[in-house]
Amino acid sequence: MLTAVGSGGGRHADWARRDVERCVACHDAEGDDPSCVQCHVDLDGVRGTDPATHPARFAYKIGEGDFHENPGSMCYTCHVSTNTAGVGFCGYCHQ
Repeated sequence: MLTAVGSGGGRHADWARRDVERCVACHDAEGDDPSCVQCHVDLDGVRGTDPATHPARFAYKIGEGDFHENPGSMCYTCHVSTNTAGVGFCGYCHQ
């Protein structure tokens, strides 16, 4: 658990990607108020229940995404990887 600025060492970015709400408590993309996270975040891990942030047909080839092999994928800026079938971002496809 991250408790203070500078904690986490080399894994700070990995942990922040998995908990975007904690991440934006200190950081945001433009250096401004991180209000985008209030709408554009995967809060419940259920596909289709959060505001649309991708264009139509964005995920029509979802099985080919780099997120399968890359834990640093941009997808994990908003989506939570649990590495557990049926849960979170992975659970969208893996039941």
